[in-house]
Amino acid sequence: MENKLAFNIVNIFIIVVLTACGQPLTATPQPTPQVVSVAHTPSLRPVREALHDCAVTLPEIALVVQETSFPYLLEGTADLYLWIGEPPDTFEYVYPIASEQIVVIVNPHNPIETLETSSLRAIFTGRTRTWHEGGGLDSETEVWVYPRDDEIQQLIDRVLSNGETYTSWARLAPDPAAMQEAISEYTSAIGFLPHAWLTDQAKEITISSELQDSLFQPILVLSNDEPQGGVHSLLLCLQSETGQATLAEKYQVLDE
Repeated sequence: MENKLAFNIVNIFIIVVLTACGQPLTATPQPTPQVVSVAHTPSLRPVREALHDCAVTLPEIALVVQETSFPYLLEGTADLYLWIGEPPDTFEYVYPIASEQIVVIVNPHNPIETLETSSLRAIFTGRTRTWHEGGGLDSETEVWVYPRDDEIQQLIDRVLSNGETYTSWARLAPDPAAMQEAISEYTSAIGFLPHAWLTDQAKEITISSELQDSLFQPILVLSNDEPQGGVHSLLLCLQSETGQATLAEKYQVLDE
């Protein structure tokens, strides 16, 4: 009995010593990802693919993407803003990532293939009311436009309207998705669309090279502050091989 008691006491002593000498196991806390917010209008929704592809390669950031209408785009507090066309003067930091072509589209069943700028202007102002006058369908034209404060519509106004107002019969498409759907549904319809949105639901027609050049616009990333940390890393990715490869599926990228 005494031997057994002594044995147990020795075992308890060993356990106490080992417990006292051992270091407690602790998990290394993971760093908290930096939240990086990006705001854009509906017309630049296809850029999201490149944003998400870059975010996958940057575990140190948590990407938040916000879509908003053009008038409210710059009223937020995003780290980065996507922009099409010439940037506003209020941003000191401007970075190009690609370029976009705004195209004229009609219904795929419309046989017309080409429109001169004067003919296009006549259709949108209502001076030309039928497709037959331009060699197209034997029906009235159906003009579709974006809201007046939309950035694509403002660009079209600058290069096409020539001071004239659009026909009062023009119908309103709130965004590129709605524009393409409308053109695909109505055989007499005509409108404008960012090329990144174009599918076989609509047909691009040829316009003058001068007008085409005016409708070719840069896609920019804007920032109120000099990008740092994860914001800087995301921007670099968009301009690097990873981001450019994804953007090239929809846009003309920097090295083209």
